[in-house]
Amino acid sequence: MSQQPVLPSQIRQALHLRHSFWASGVLVCGVLSGCSTPSLTSHLPPSRTRHVAAQVPTASRAPRTDESTGTFPSQVVPASAGISNDVAHSHPPSGVVTVAAEGEGPSVGRASIGGGGRGELTRGSFARRLQLPPDLPGAESPPAVLPPADDPQARARAVENLFPPLGPLPVLSPAMPPTGVRYSLPELEARTLAIAPAVDQAANAVIAADGIAWQAGRPFNPQVGYEADTVRTLGTAGYQGVYVEQVFQTAGKRQLAQQVACYDITTAEFGLRKSRLDQINAVRKAWYQVLVARENVRITRALAEFSDSIFQLPLDQLRQEQIAPYEPLPIRALAVQARAAYEAAQARDRAAWQVLATAVGDPDLPPGDLEGTATQPLAPLQFQQLSQMLIASHTDLQTALNRNQQSQVEVERQYRKRIPDLRVYTALQEDYTSPPVQRTTWNLQVGVPVPIFDFNRGNIQKARAEQARASREFERVRNELQADLADAWQRYETARIQVEAYRSQILPDQARAYLGIVRRHDEEGSVTYTDVVVAQQNLVAALNIYVASLTEQWNAWGDLLRIVQVEDPSQFALEPVGLTPAPTGGNVPPAPSADQR
Repeated sequence: MSQQPVLPSQIRQALHLRHSFWASGVLVCGVLSGCSTPSLTSHLPPSRTRHVAAQVPTASRAPRTDESTGTFPSQVVPASAGISNDVAHSHPPSGVVTVAAEGEGPSVGRASIGGGGRGELTRGSFARRLQLPPDLPGAESPPAVLPPADDPQARARAVENLFPPLGPLPVLSPAMPPTGVRYSLPELEARTLAIAPAVDQAANAVIAADGIAWQAGRPFNPQVGYEADTVRTLGTAGYQGVYVEQVFQTAGKRQLAQQVACYDITTAEFGLRKSRLDQINAVRKAWYQVLVARENVRITRALAEFSDSIFQLPLDQLRQEQIAPYEPLPIRALAVQARAAYEAAQARDRAAWQVLATAVGDPDLPPGDLEGTATQPLAPLQFQQLSQMLIASHTDLQTALNRNQQSQVEVERQYRKRIPDLRVYTALQEDYTSPPVQRTTWNLQVGVPVPIFDFNRGNIQKARAEQARASREFERVRNELQADLADAWQRYETARIQVEAYRSQILPDQARAYLGIVRRHDEEGSVTYTDVVVAQQNLVAALNIYVASLTEQWNAWGDLLRIVQVEDPSQFALEPVGLTPAPTGGNVPPAPSADQR
């Protein structure tokens, strides 16, 4: 058997590029018929062009099974077929063969396939060597083959079976019925503050701390009892009477204990404020997520409708026998993907609403419209201004300062505990030891514990260590908050700039590019339908990046509100708020010096 003729290296490269392009799933449509472009045979040397049969009547035929090999059918393209010069150079149709003169079998030349080896590609060998692995989902699907064109009814039924109608786009799920309710963000913020369990718990923590502080300032209760002394002395009842015992705290220890407890009140108040702000910011962040989710629903529905319209064109071309049956399949896959993205966007919308309802504290909150839109522009923010506001008013930093002052008072209190408290005892008794004479007597005892074994050194050591730790707490918390703020600010500014760039420049440019390619294809025919689909995909990819940037922008905005702890977002334009002074219950004595200790 004579050796099959070999195509030039340019055609081998074009076939290889065409195969790679189709394998990546990017090329989604064939060349429209009727384009006036150079033919594939323009790349053949003069000695080979004579093998191309000039009598092939059509520009492209529907693939059919090769009877000799039983492989996936090849597409026959004559020398006069309208194939653009760009397509012929970069991605000639998969399975293209040249129809040789009588006595010379068809061939596609040689190509490098698998493992760097080189083998001769004859009719059917290309498809045999590139079979899909059976473990890949969808590999069991039969090839796209249509009946001959001389049976229009059977062909129409086959087209309907191969490309079943996509049907109308799904509407919103019954889980999100329109209720006609409209919510505002201040309304939901007020609602969550009224019913949030965390806020109620923080408020009760303030009440508890206030009670502890009041109790810390109370003196010890006296001890009162009955006392009998020297009973049966000389057969008498001895001394019978009552006694009172009282311990008096010295050196102002009771006042210092109350001051320490008053700092706990301030800490609880900071906790209440933080709880309120956290609750409000949780509602805000969920609110923004719902706005973005609904914007995503709107965009994905438009993209699904757009992809449906793109898909109808190759179907019409297939019915008119202008393209091969396999060529609409990638475009149909893109349309199905767009529909799946639309349904996924609806699911995210429903989930975002449930998150918002839970953040409000009412999981049964009926769905409704929200005031505002996710497309409203946000202003740039200065990191230094945000940092100053954070340092000036953040509850964690105020709590750290408050704990530091409290620890100093606690150290002083532990030192003063070394000063003994005064114990006073007195008794009033009736003397029965000298009958018949009875007289009333009284006793008095005054004493203090002698610090021989216990100098309170353990508690002093603990208090000093706690004070040293508390003195560095402000710096530690500030560094952590600054790091969180820098991360949120960077994400916010990056996403904001990207959203603005896509909204004002990139998306309009992509839309104009798509419309320009469509118009040129329709009016001049100088670009292929593949170019139209690629332009559509570029536009879709840009829209996906825009939605992702929009989501990140609002997430970062919510994080900034949470970290800086502003009750009103407009406070970003205000001057920093001053620190709230901590109540002390009296003048806080300075920390004892080394000599005093």
